Amino acid sequence: MKNSIAVFIALTALFTAIFAFVKWDQTKKNNALLEERLAKLESNQTPKEEHVELAVSMQRFQWYANKLYFAGQANNPELTEFYLHELEEAMEELIKGNPMEDDKPISNQLRTYGKEQTELFYDHIVNHGLGEFNDRYTSLINSCNSCHVLLDHAFIKIEAPLTPIADNQSYLP
Repeated sequence: MKNSIAVFIALTALFTAIFAFVKWDQTKKNNALLEERLAKLESNQTPKEEHVELAVSMQRFQWYANKLYFAGQANNPELTEFYLHELEEAMEELIKGNPMEDDKPISNQLRTYGKEQTELFYDHIVNHGLGEFNDRYTSLINSCNSCHVLLDHAFIKIEAPLTPIADNQSYLP
């Protein structure tokens, strides 16, 4: 009988220890999951951004659009693709800043009138070459101007450039 009680006590102690370990391990995993979820929530919160100066970004777009134009006129597909890519990256950067102009959000319009048009232009050049470059460029510029009208800045009208912004760069392939 003493052996039975001793075995019972030993088994009870063993099961209690196993239960405590399992509970401790489960609590540890739950805490890790909670910390992970908290970190995700904190990273998804938009930090207080500094004011995004829209004119500076637009100047950057204009710089790339100018170089893009002369790369296309020189029939240089590699350089044309490069400047389309740079233009798209500059747009993505501005979209992330979520700028406002006169209480109007710019990002949605920039996605539609800028980024999507730039992507279409890029895809066309990659898949079909530079044969329709002038029409595609004009379409992109018209899209920019449409966005300006939509945002009450119709007084800002972009055109195809007459001279390169950087006259010390060769645009030839």
